[in-house]
Amino acid sequence: MERLTFLVATDGSPRNLKAGLGVLWLMAFLAISAATAAQPLERNPRSVDPVLRHLPLDREQVRPEEAPNLEVLTAPGKQIVVLHVPHEKPEEPPSAGTSIMPVAGEPRAAPSGVALTELITVKVRDTVFRVPAAYFTICPTPEMVSTVNVHDDALSFIFWVPELRPVLTKTFPPLLTPRPRELERPPARPDEFAALVLYLQFVRVDDPSYISPAKRFDNYARGFSGAGDVFEQRYGLEWFRLEKEPWKADNYRHVPGTDPQVELGCAENPETLPNPQCHGHVYFSADELAFYVRFSQHEMPRWREVIIGARELALRWRVVPGKAMPPK
Repeated sequence: MERLTFLVATDGSPRNLKAGLGVLWLMAFLAISAATAAQPLERNPRSVDPVLRHLPLDREQVRPEEAPNLEVLTAPGKQIVVLHVPHEKPEEPPSAGTSIMPVAGEPRAAPSGVALTELITVKVRDTVFRVPAAYFTICPTPEMVSTVNVHDDALSFIFWVPELRPVLTKTFPPLLTPRPRELERPPARPDEFAALVLYLQFVRVDDPSYISPAKRFDNYARGFSGAGDVFEQRYGLEWFRLEKEPWKADNYRHVPGTDPQVELGCAENPETLPNPQCHGHVYFSADELAFYVRFSQHEMPRWREVIIGARELALRWRVVPGKAMPPK
């Protein structure tokens, strides 16, 4: 017997706590439906409904003896509800052909049977990428292999820093933890963590549809800058806090006149969150490469490793016009 864990954050109000519990129930229902799609439900009993049916909705009245599978973590103005659902593992283990983990002497494969070394063609604007299937944030499908996948919202992927290998565990949303556990692999080392890249594309900085990190800061400062602005040098970036900001988060930007352009924001009150993150926009002028990045706030001093790694992968996968495409 193992357990599935679901988390949802609310502002602590009774009304939003009820809504959060509804979200938890839906997440658990979808996960259970997916886990039991290939076998009768009665072979895998769950205790989701009893936990939620008897749960007091007043957060001050939640007691372990009434809801032993539920935790409510409370902080000023915030609340995280955690539901642990007992889960009976299937009796029959997956075959080697459907394992997403390494098997000695055999290629890795997704549950759909697609080898995780398979190169999948993705077109973003006028750029073609050949991306190994393992790097996608979703499990690849045979349909993705047999066609040119046109992405209007650019390319997204997840990888390990510093080794740049793919993160094989697929979760929704991605990056639930900075060190996702991968079955049949040892736990991540202390110096390893996962980074998520979204909206990667090659684009000119003066493209009307694109807003660079430098322009984003100018727009932001136009609304919140004042005589009390504070700027400091941290981690090779410029940490700033503008006078009129209604929050006290940690914000960073590139030192003016340097490349790449960077604009990052980190979670306010990170001690109240299970996985506080930093996220924001990056632009490499020399490559005309833009993307959005997200990673653990505890790894902020290593921001440069994250964005250099994302750039290296993008250049590795890019199909340069006039050159032969790499073989599958």
